[in-house]
Amino acid sequence: METVYFILGVLSVLVLLGVVGIVKIVIYAKKMGESERTLLNNISEIEKNLFGVIENIERNLSEEIEETRKSIDSRTDKINSNMDSKNKEIFKILNTRYAKQ
Repeated sequence: METVYFILGVLSVLVLLGVVGIVKIVIYAKKMGESERTLLNNISEIEKNLFGVIENIERNLSEEIEETRKSIDSRTDKINSNMDSKNKEIFKILNTRYAKQ
């Protein structure tokens, strides 16, 4: 009979250790789930911020490209205007020289 009590005692200790182990695993799993949710939320927030930064950079680049294009167009028009006036002066000078001959 003592052997039965001993075996029952050992089995009850093993069951108690098993229950404690399972409870620890469940608590650890819950903490891991919370950590995973926090990590996913942080990743999502970083992604939104990154997309916002990228959109701002694209917008700024587009504005700078447009300003550069306008500046180039303006300078090209100014050069064409200057060339036209210089060409007129050259033709006027050539006409006066060759018209006298």
